[in-house]
Amino acid sequence: MDGMSSTERDPAVEAILKRGIAAVQKEDYQQGFQILSSIYNENSDDPVDGLSHYGLCLALLQKKHKQGLRLCHRAIDIQFYHSVHYANTTQVYLNARNRKKA
Repeated sequence: MDGMSSTERDPAVEAILKRGIAAVQKEDYQQGFQILSSIYNENSDDPVDGLSHYGLCLALLQKKHKQGLRLCHRAIDIQFYHSVHYANTTQVYLNARNRKKA
């Protein structure tokens, strides 16, 4: 799946996704992680909208920087026009103490 549009997505998934993204935007990473974890698992990276947010949570809360960066870069590859993915990627690099990449 290469990123369904929100009009093609299950309304229940869309509502959960919006709540998770909103939590991360409020810097409530624990809540965002809990919500987004219900959507993203090890077998799926979709929907793309919240993918970089989930990657950011993984990096900040679980110190899984490599996995977080992979998710952020995937989001950028698919939705290069959304600046939030770049901002989340930068935060992951900074948390990993890689200022040069950030």
